[in-house]
Amino acid sequence: MPALRRIAPGLSVSILRDSLDYYESKLGFRTVMTMGEGNYAVIERDDITIHLFQAGAGNSPASIHIFTEA
Repeated sequence: MPALRRIAPGLSVSILRDSLDYYESKLGFRTVMTMGEGNYAVIERDDITIHLFQAGAGNSPASIHIFTEA
């Protein structure tokens, strides 16, 4: 069975830029990647990774990425 290495929750946010500002200035995260048309970002702090995505049609309110090693 593969070993679980880390998880990264995905959270839906109303305004991505405002959320990034909050996570960076108030919680100490840093943006490590943005994708799409500015509607998806990955932030990190210590060993924590969170995926933020702009709320919109077709998006679920949350997701989770599970990283494994064989």
